[in-house]
Amino acid sequence: MIRRLFPPPILVVAALFLWHVSWFPGVRLVSAFVPSNRREVVAASWSCDETAHHQRRDGGRPTKTQVSLASETSPSSQPGRCRVIGIAGASGAGKSSLAASLVSHFTLPAPPISLDAFYTGQRTSLTEDRARADVLSAWETPEVFDMEAMQGAILEHRQAGCDSGSPFVVAEGFLLFARPGLRDMIDLPVFLDITEQESLARRLRRGDDGCSEEILRLYHRKHTWPAYLKYKASSRLPKTTLVLPADKTKEEILSRVVAWLPS
Repeated sequence: MIRRLFPPPILVVAALFLWHVSWFPGVRLVSAFVPSNRREVVAASWSCDETAHHQRRDGGRPTKTQVSLASETSPSSQPGRCRVIGIAGASGAGKSSLAASLVSHFTLPAPPISLDAFYTGQRTSLTEDRARADVLSAWETPEVFDMEAMQGAILEHRQAGCDSGSPFVVAEGFLLFARPGLRDMIDLPVFLDITEQESLARRLRRGDDGCSEEILRLYHRKHTWPAYLKYKASSRLPKTTLVLPADKTKEEILSRVVAWLPS
């Protein structure tokens, strides 16, 4: 009966058409029924609907393609914008000195943003009891710093820099790369690498509220350096980080950083 109504050639054509449609209905139906001058519009609409479907299915998370496109227009890849230079390193590595030198060198309108300014604990003198304590001193932990406030300060300084045409904003702190939210705001990361011996020597030369050398040495050995190693290990330095030995002169370090920065 079927063969009488539909000769074999027609059956073959029908079968091919059904396969053509079932293989990829969203596009094949467009090809079959939509005029050529409107195919691109309909295909684009279908593509957007499909993307929205996948986003709803994945809980609204962007796709890998969308993330990739977003990264191409991220602040760090946009020329002519105000970039954030972030300087990290152990106590005595020269973070604040380098930050101040960069501000002076580029005549930046804003002073460096220091993590120390966002300390929320009670500022007391270093005592022997604190130095001898077996528990890591709170002074050396992220919990006593208002990280969100520092992030807000960086945003404000960066916006002001963009408005004024300033090329850079400088931030520094030994925990700068220890928290993802703060670390992700840094466009140009710099890490000053220093040995334990040199860190202690600079700490002793700087002094600390008139504490004895014995207390400073003890505190450095039991708190300052262990905390630095702990949070350095948990900090994921960006691949673009400029790592410099802190035992160079201030002039040498500044020269290296200036040469590395984008023009």
